[in-house]
Amino acid sequence: MSGGPLIDGCFDVNITVSGIVFKVDVDTGSSDLVVPGPTLNAYTGPTFNSSNAVLLSTSGVVTATFSDGSSYSGTVYNATVSIAADATVAAPVVVMQSQSTSPAVVTDGSASQGVLGLAYDALAAVPAAGDGAARTVMSALVAAHAIASDVVAFRACPATATDDSVMDWGGADPALTCSSTTNSSSGTVQVWLAVVNRSYYAVDVTRIGVGAAHVLVQPPLPASWQQPTGADLSIVDSCTTVTLLPRAVFSALVQVLETDVPIDAWGGLATSDFDNFFSNGYAFANLAIDYTRLPYINFSITAADVTSTVDVQIPPEYYIQLDTDGYAYFTFNPHDNNGVVFGATFFDIFFVVLDRSNARIGLGPGCDCGSKIASNIRMPIVSVRQTTTNATTTPSKPTGIFSASSNTPFTPILATSSSAAALVVTSFRIFLALILLESFLCAT
Repeated sequence: MSGGPLIDGCFDVNITVSGIVFKVDVDTGSSDLVVPGPTLNAYTGPTFNSSNAVLLSTSGVVTATFSDGSSYSGTVYNATVSIAADATVAAPVVVMQSQSTSPAVVTDGSASQGVLGLAYDALAAVPAAGDGAARTVMSALVAAHAIASDVVAFRACPATATDDSVMDWGGADPALTCSSTTNSSSGTVQVWLAVVNRSYYAVDVTRIGVGAAHVLVQPPLPASWQQPTGADLSIVDSCTTVTLLPRAVFSALVQVLETDVPIDAWGGLATSDFDNFFSNGYAFANLAIDYTRLPYINFSITAADVTSTVDVQIPPEYYIQLDTDGYAYFTFNPHDNNGVVFGATFFDIFFVVLDRSNARIGLGPGCDCGSKIASNIRMPIVSVRQTTTNATTTPSKPTGIFSASSNTPFTPILATSSSAAALVVTSFRIFLALILLESFLCAT
């Protein structure tokens, strides 16, 4: 896997489809394998070879639109798909015949040549067949026992990492993380988050805070927060570049960083640069940031047992990231929905395990964790505490996110907590060379 997290990019991996190698975006926010057909407009890269595939005529023309507004129409084939030399399966493939151009699903074929969706079948554009055939590559791999289990794990390293990035199909390889907490049920991860809606990898965020004093979101939660359908889910999405917060919550976060952090701690970032750095996507070089004076950003998320809460504390060294040229950029952006999207930079922070069959997401220490621990470099850690949860679903029967406790419109709290305690932070393999391109101003 290569690429990502770019200001507008995804993680990529090479796979073979009907004898042709494609460099595809790995997208946990969609479900289909989508590759270019020979008639695709605005594209000059490799295209699908139908001579060794079977057209699924009953599927007709399928269409889909991604969150960035790009869209396509195409037809469905049953074709041979190889994710590794010894992991090959017959699976449905959407072959694009036309695409939007501004933005495009794939452009000239140099950066990306398709999309490999890893979300649940419920999001698939491929229609369900009466014979119960798999609708996605992941389901086909599992049904054919081509991978050990219905699990995909990521160690996706940022530009400054020395570890190789790895995608682990079918299991959680202990060599990919240095977690000190292991057991037969959790393997290489420290905590499990509940997937509360088996479409996207939807999670239940119940609290957002900054440091030990500022609370941006907490119960009682308004009815507009994290709706169980539509765009307001909180999700883990590898093809959204950064972490997206509701616009009002993002503004409150930036307000804390601008007012609570002494200006000299920013190491050369002037107050006149704040808008460009935090809100406009600019990256700045040669900042001598004193990370010890910046607060952690904290999330509370319903745990896989649904009766506990996972507390996640992200140090500033991770929400301000460097590219290979030393440019620093802020890894949070606003959006107009009432949920959180944990994007590709979230995969930089943790070793992420998507346990599809058990509807849970595992988190553990990620890239360079051994050298960071040895050097006393702060790391994001996660912990579980017993709570009374607001979740109304279980991982096995996801029907919604949680009961509304207020009917008022959503607004951030931005309050100072008088008693807030610091949150305790808590195999088939495709090796990746993860490269981070120079950051610059562009749309997310």
